[in-house]
Amino acid sequence: MGGALSRSAVTPQITINSADADVPIIPPIVLLMVLTTAAAAAKLTGARIRFLPDEINALKVRLGLFALICAVSVHVHIDVLEEMHNAGSGLAFTPTAGIATGGPFAYTRNPFYTILIFLQMPALAIAFDCGWLLFAIAPMFVWLSKVVIPGEEAFLGLHFGKEYAAYLDSTPRFLLN
Repeated sequence: MGGALSRSAVTPQITINSADADVPIIPPIVLLMVLTTAAAAAKLTGARIRFLPDEINALKVRLGLFALICAVSVHVHIDVLEEMHNAGSGLAFTPTAGIATGGPFAYTRNPFYTILIFLQMPALAIAFDCGWLLFAIAPMFVWLSKVVIPGEEAFLGLHFGKEYAAYLDSTPRFLLN
């Protein structure tokens, strides 16, 4: 589809990563990989800001916490994907035939981004004991809130009208309004 948002008889498909995209963004997973690389580099060069107390700073403890948080993240991620599939809702590269409003979407309109901000980024910060990743959460939250999500909401509002407007009114963008 791409370009300016317009109503169409075909199943809408949101586009990203191009100058005329519906949501001109770098996918958050790419940014997460960049942050992981930066955290590893900070650890290797000694430029990291340590934030964990010594009692839980042992590698096996950090990796255990990381694994636990990742397990929760993967579980929620699977629930999100299942709910999207059941609703006919697609990712950025697949058609969107409906909007997901059940499961995790009943608590937040953006469960993928909620997972990223509240689980995945803190998990990486713990794994690397790197405070820089904690500092990166605020700009990531702002970027998602001010750039990414408004584009997605405009796309969904255009294609799903009143149904999506009702969902906007009843469900917070993140966990709290």
